[in-house]
Amino acid sequence: MAKLKHAIKLHSGKVIPAGTDLSFSNEGKAMYAGEQVDLYCIPSYAFEQAPALVNNEIDAEKQIKPFDDVEPGDMGVDLEGKPVRMLGKAVGQKGYDDLYNQFGNTSAKSFEDITTGKSEDEIKEMQFVAYSNESGEVLIDLYGSEYVFVAPGEGAPANESGEPCIKGFEEVNAADKATTFDGKAVTILAKGVGETWFKQTAEAFGIADGWDEVKAGLDSCGDGNYDAAELVLVKFEDGTMKIMNYCPKCGATVACEKPAEPSTEAIMEAARRRWEKGGREAYARMQAQAATEAEITINEEDEDIRQNIITELDNAGIDYEVEDGVIKVDDDDNNAEVLAKLAQTYPSVECGMAEAGIECVVSFIRK
Repeated sequence: MAKLKHAIKLHSGKVIPAGTDLSFSNEGKAMYAGEQVDLYCIPSYAFEQAPALVNNEIDAEKQIKPFDDVEPGDMGVDLEGKPVRMLGKAVGQKGYDDLYNQFGNTSAKSFEDITTGKSEDEIKEMQFVAYSNESGEVLIDLYGSEYVFVAPGEGAPANESGEPCIKGFEEVNAADKATTFDGKAVTILAKGVGETWFKQTAEAFGIADGWDEVKAGLDSCGDGNYDAAELVLVKFEDGTMKIMNYCPKCGATVACEKPAEPSTEAIMEAARRRWEKGGREAYARMQAQAATEAEITINEEDEDIRQNIITELDNAGIDYEVEDGVIKVDDDDNNAEVLAKLAQTYPSVECGMAEAGIECVVSFIRK
């Protein structure tokens, strides 16, 4: 017995709602509302716990688009199975902060909530995505099968079940760009329904493929209604033509168009909600963190001046590191006192102190 946590849509168009219990045989077959369901055609992220079958180990991570391949505009699903649009991605705390600064976060979960109980090394490897939901809110969460993810399909927009969204057959037009089930790019030349159309088109274009091949594809997808088979004549990049089922699993399909970018008004409204829903507090936390930098960095491009600063630090007995021409000094009161004096002579030191939240003030007493 296996329970679905996301709704799924079968090739026939029938939807199995979330929360449904399916009982699979050892061959991975189950029945729902009189229709046979194949376990191997259901992505494992849809299950609360995928059924354990002999010689059948399902890797949930293989059912989602790799993080490195996720692009802004990709359509995915959230934990509730609702469609979302990816805005950006990043790794680690700095990555989270960059996403927050660029897009904001209306989620009730803060960075601290997401990373509770995680070590510093684990946080450095965490993969975050910023995304917008149906309400226009912008949120940040972890990327993965248990969080927010994009289903496989070259970034095609996804439907509510989390599967790649394809154009309805009635909306397909000649010259549409399509993709075959094995990832090859093709162009739609014509479309039609049933065996009669297949034979007439095959004869007209001199295509040697037989009707039995189309029937085999329909059988593999669980659709044996040959008279209503939706077919497309496609042309490959090498010029060859073929008649295929209009099906993502055994034929060729056209991806849905990506939705339009949100309006400026929607973005501003999302920003207002973000500020009112924890944004003000999160900004205060980030400001406090910026004011307590662990080190002061001095970026001096002139090599001679940089060497003068290093000599001053050596004379003052201050430890430092030099990396790619940038001088790094621990931020403590003793070091800051010496650097504050050097800041009066060297603008790069003054700039480094300002970035660390330290104001250098000159004072004197006239006798």
